[in-house]
Amino acid sequence: MKTQFYEIGPEQPVYLIAEIGLNHNGDVDLALKMIEAAARSGAHCAKFQLFDSTHFINSGARLGDGEPGSLQSFFQSFELSADEWQRVTHACKENRIDFLCSVFDEPSLDLYEKLGGTSVKIASTDLTCRPLLESVRKRKLGIYLSTGASNADEIERTVSWIGNPELLFQCVSSYPANPEDYNLRTLTFWQQKYGCLTGISDHCMELTLSLQMPALGGVAIERHFTLDRNMEGPDHSISSTPEDFGSLRRQLALLQKAMGNGVKRSMPSEEGVRAGGRRSLYFRADLKTGHVLQEEDILPQRPGGGMASEIQAELIGKSLVVAVEAGSPVESAHFKG
Repeated sequence: MKTQFYEIGPEQPVYLIAEIGLNHNGDVDLALKMIEAAARSGAHCAKFQLFDSTHFINSGARLGDGEPGSLQSFFQSFELSADEWQRVTHACKENRIDFLCSVFDEPSLDLYEKLGGTSVKIASTDLTCRPLLESVRKRKLGIYLSTGASNADEIERTVSWIGNPELLFQCVSSYPANPEDYNLRTLTFWQQKYGCLTGISDHCMELTLSLQMPALGGVAIERHFTLDRNMEGPDHSISSTPEDFGSLRRQLALLQKAMGNGVKRSMPSEEGVRAGGRRSLYFRADLKTGHVLQEEDILPQRPGGGMASEIQAELIGKSLVVAVEAGSPVESAHFKG
C-alpha cells in the first residue's frame, strides 16, 4: 500500500505512526516542533485529531464534574484553524512524513480533504458510528480502523458497512494499557479473515508489544508521541518520547533483518562451527592391510572436514588397502575404488 512518502506492507519496514493527537495543546508552533521531532526519530507518519467541537461534542456535556458545556470547551482548546492546519501539512511535507488524522465530523472531513488527506484513521470510539463511516466511504477515502473497546461482532458489522479497511489496528482503549489485554493473535486471525494489512495502536508504556508485533505479520504501529512526558495535557504522560521512537525504529530494523526470508541456510558466520563442530570418521585402533572394516573399527569424532560420519554404514565390510593407525582420519584412499 502506497502512502504519500512510503510503502506499507510485509516486505517494508514497519510503518511507525507518531500519534501527536492532542499533544500540541492547541499550539500550532508546538505541533510543528513535534512533527520535526517525530520525523527525526524515525516515524513515518504524524497523526493528529481533527474535529469541530460544536459538531463533535454535545453542548451540554460535562467534563467529569464540570459545568454543562465544559467537555465541548475542553476540546475547543485543542482546535486549530484552517490556516494552522495548512502549516501543519506543509511541515509534514517539508519533513517527508505522512500527514494523517482521526476525523470526527462532517465539517472536519471537508477540511481534511482540502488539506489533501487521502486516508482517515477511524478512532476506536467511532467504530460503530455508521453515519461518519458512511461519509468517509462515500468520499472514497482510505480507512485505517482502530478497534479498542470493541468485540468481533462489532468489527464484522463495521466491515460489512465499509468493506475491508486499508489497515486494521488491534487496540486496547486504556491509558496506559496492560500488555496482557492485547490478544495479539487477533492480527493473524484478521489477516486470514479479511485479507487486509494489520497493526497495533500500542498504548503500553513498554516497547515490548511493538517489538513482538512483526512476528505476527503486523505492518504498522501507532504510539502516542510527546516531546516531554512532563508537559501539560491529557496524553503526554502516557506518550512515547523521540528517544523511545528512535529506539523502536532501530530495534525494528534489526528485527526485520533477523526475520529473513524463511528459507533455512547456513550463514557465513557459522562456517567455523560447521567445519569444526561436525564429525568426521576416525579409526579406533591400528589396523593392517586387508582388514575388513567392522562397525567397532570406526568412531565419529570432531573435528569435521574429513570423511562425513553420515556414510559410516557404507564403509562396513570394505577391505583396507593400506595399514592405518589409531586416531587417524578415515580417507577414501584407504579402500579400493
